[in-house]
Amino acid sequence: MFRMSSADLNLLGQLVLAQCDTLDGVADGIIFNTTACRKRFDPTIMSTFQCPTSTKTPTCLLPAQITAMQNVFAGPRDSQGNQLYSAWPHDVGIPDPKWMMWTISITLPGPIPLVAQNLTQGATSMMYLFSSPPNPALNIFMVPMDDMETMVSAADSTYKQSAVNYMEATSTNLDTCKRNNGKIIYYHGESDPVFSMYDTVNYYDSLTSRYGSGTAGFARLFLVPGMNHCSGGYHTLDSFDPLTAIVTWVETAMAPESMLAANSNASQTATLLPLNRTRPLCPYPQYARYAGTGEIDSAASFTCVAPSAEKAAASYGDVEANGRGR
Repeated sequence: MFRMSSADLNLLGQLVLAQCDTLDGVADGIIFNTTACRKRFDPTIMSTFQCPTSTKTPTCLLPAQITAMQNVFAGPRDSQGNQLYSAWPHDVGIPDPKWMMWTISITLPGPIPLVAQNLTQGATSMMYLFSSPPNPALNIFMVPMDDMETMVSAADSTYKQSAVNYMEATSTNLDTCKRNNGKIIYYHGESDPVFSMYDTVNYYDSLTSRYGSGTAGFARLFLVPGMNHCSGGYHTLDSFDPLTAIVTWVETAMAPESMLAANSNASQTATLLPLNRTRPLCPYPQYARYAGTGEIDSAASFTCVAPSAEKAAASYGDVEANGRGR
């Protein structure tokens, strides 16, 4: 058995940063060109940090740690190798406290210990919310992935709707919304450890497949580099205003071509970025690229541009079958 420490995760986060930071035109501690980063970052490069001997040190990873992290980020599979959920993006935000509190636990000041909530909350949720029928004796550490897949998809005469059917918004039929001039802004933190950003991207791609170029006329997706679950992250600008953007869109028909993102922190205690930094958040698949001149901490020095016409390489993690991970 092993665990990943914050120092171990920081090694990986800095490796991703070294590979992808400049893909948006400037080295600034934020990765905006997600499409290019996904193509460039090969998970096998984690072996760069493999310990030369079997002795673990803070500056290296054991082979079992490297393999486990590669498997985790590739997403869960059943015994036949079928993907059950999306892959997870490699992002500089993975050593942040709000990432670790969901995955491996972390000790922070305060009365409530943050103990791997994906496991503590997830275990209880699997017992009662994601199993049909509920199973209070369920031990998620001992159940094969195939059985979990069966549990979340099951229904019976008492529990007539499976967990998957009522929890997953997989339908791309938004005809009624569109017909009634509805507008939708989706946003997702790229370092979210609870729901994969790729899950939302895959859904939006499916939506675009249905509605074509007209999709952006009523629905737009904004990805937030470095942002953890809902907020937070040492390498993120997580203060932005989607409410005003969607109100303006509905009331004046002015679609959000970008949203201004700023640092939500009042001090440097919870961020590694300058407190005065701003950036445009661009509608997917566009990303904020440095114009080549101007102050790098100002959003005015960045423009929203489309990535290369070549679609990001999806070597793993895109799930089409059964709607899972979309």
